[in-house]
Amino acid sequence: MDLLAQVTRTALDPGYAAAASQTGERRRLRWPVALMTLLGGLLFALAAVQNGRQAPQAAIEREQLKNQIQAATATNVSLRKQLSQLQADVQTLQSSLAQASRTASAPVDWQIASGAVPVRGPGIVVTVDDAPDATAGSGEVLALDLAQLTNGLWEAGAEAIAINDHRLTVRTAIRAAGSAITVDYVSLNRPYRVEAIGSPSSLAAQFAASEGGRWWANLHANDGVQMQIASSKALTLLAEPGLGLQLANKGG
Repeated sequence: MDLLAQVTRTALDPGYAAAASQTGERRRLRWPVALMTLLGGLLFALAAVQNGRQAPQAAIEREQLKNQIQAATATNVSLRKQLSQLQADVQTLQSSLAQASRTASAPVDWQIASGAVPVRGPGIVVTVDDAPDATAGSGEVLALDLAQLTNGLWEAGAEAIAINDHRLTVRTAIRAAGSAITVDYVSLNRPYRVEAIGSPSSLAAQFAASEGGRWWANLHANDGVQMQIASSKALTLLAEPGLGLQLANKGG
């Protein structure tokens, strides 16, 4: 009876039962694998779609970057051209400055005429003084007489003039202050030494023919005013220390 009951309970061979059990396990595992495969495919498909959508945007960004590189290159070329031009301008200015430095030691005409720089050269020395028997109002050297003398020397071609070491400029004033003569408000002492730079021979001759020369010839002949003219190979006239600069603005 026990055997019959066992046969009834186990109708299949145990090997067949084990094989059947393994087959059921395989069938249960097949669904998760298929599901994972499907999900993997979906993910790949979504990635492909996403890449396809991003491709135009990437192309646009590449084009923009390319345009920026081209613009930066053009700007760099322009700046290089400007740099070359500026370097050429600097070289031109440096050459001009070097030329000016080489000629700076030689004063120009306006600097000499204005008394802005000291000058040295040949010329004449005119020494004048009152007459030996001068009295008040007769035989004295007046401010007007000195003005006539210097004007005559300018007319004769003097390049620079000084009275008692006081350099004359285009703004110098020769005036009378009581019994004294002043040059730019500085009193002068007798005798009056007038130095003029220029050609000694031509200065003396042309001064004698000028209005100032004739004025002084008359003073010497009629009033006994003393005047001596001597040539000099080397005179040095200092610059005018009181010479100031003035600015003029154009009215409008």
